[in-house]
Amino acid sequence: MNEPDRIEEALKKLQPGAMPPHLMARLTVARVQVASRKVEARWRGALLRWFLPIAASACVAIGTFFWLERNRESSGQVVSDGAVEHRPVPVESEDFLVTARPVGILVAPNQRPYRIMEVEWLEHETVRTDAGGPALHTATTRRDVIPVALELY
Repeated sequence: MNEPDRIEEALKKLQPGAMPPHLMARLTVARVQVASRKVEARWRGALLRWFLPIAASACVAIGTFFWLERNRESSGQVVSDGAVEHRPVPVESEDFLVTARPVGILVAPNQRPYRIMEVEWLEHETVRTDAGGPALHTATTRRDVIPVALELY
């Protein structure tokens, strides 16, 4: 028999020594605290995983309900006989192209070229209270940047 086999045989025959009582008491106290922390961690995990999202969803649902109720028209309103009729107001609208200026050319990811144009519009509106009544004229300008597809042959 060689030397390593005798050492292995001796190690197998060894038994652990008795643990001192004060060390065993410290280990027992520490194990109880770890178990209570696990229970506490489970509750905290359940709280974060289920209760908080449900509570947040409930708050959003309640807020949406009250907002919709506040903005809902009452279906039981009584209209008085002297109410003003709502007739469509005669409106005339015309748009005029004032200028069109090329800004540049852009090649899209599909390799199709587009010319970028800056256009200025004059929007002219006429509003009348009745067919023959006085008219209100407004004129506003609007600028847009629009892409125009270029066809290459």
